[in-house]
Amino acid sequence: MRSVTLVACLISIVLLPVNSSGQVPPADHDVIGVYLSPGSFTYCTSADFLEHVIFWLVLYNPTRPVYAVDCRIRMEPEPVGNGVWVGTWDVDGAWVNDADTPSFSCRSFQGPATGTHIAVARIDILVLDDSEMIEVYIDPPEGSDEVRYLTLYGQSVELTRRSGLYPAWPDAWINGPYWFCHFYPPNETFSWSAVKTLYRK
Repeated sequence: MRSVTLVACLISIVLLPVNSSGQVPPADHDVIGVYLSPGSFTYCTSADFLEHVIFWLVLYNPTRPVYAVDCRIRMEPEPVGNGVWVGTWDVDGAWVNDADTPSFSCRSFQGPATGTHIAVARIDILVLDDSEMIEVYIDPPEGSDEVRYLTLYGQSVELTRRSGLYPAWPDAWINGPYWFCHFYPPNETFSWSAVKTLYRK
């Protein structure tokens, strides 16, 4: 019985994500991520030559109505002449972007947005070299050190990047490491069967 308890504790320690300060970020609310669809938490995939992939920039569980969002999308490798991918960035229909993409300073023209999943922008990627990894990062806007959203009354709320659970990781990727490309919702409770599934991949 003691050995079973020890194994369970070790699994909990391994699966508990921390940021660089050693604290677990608030992954159940005010989160921003890049996902394959607005209602999912799947952030990585594989794609063949000339295959089209769509990612969505999504806010998850905002604690206040969202009037504006400020961030910047960074792609690696950089898009100019890289021979690996081409793509476009477009705001979702409910938003107006006051910045030049890939920066987003978005305002909702339908009033403050609410809900568990708020799609802000769409990222369309055409894969030109399926042997190379394509990485997507969410960065703070120029001149700022945080990704945030604003309420209608100008209150600033800092957002936790989904990849903040693993600080050095991209927010999404194509043709990257398959061993950790799995369904990962914030604060997901991993079952033992889910753990075994990871190591079978």
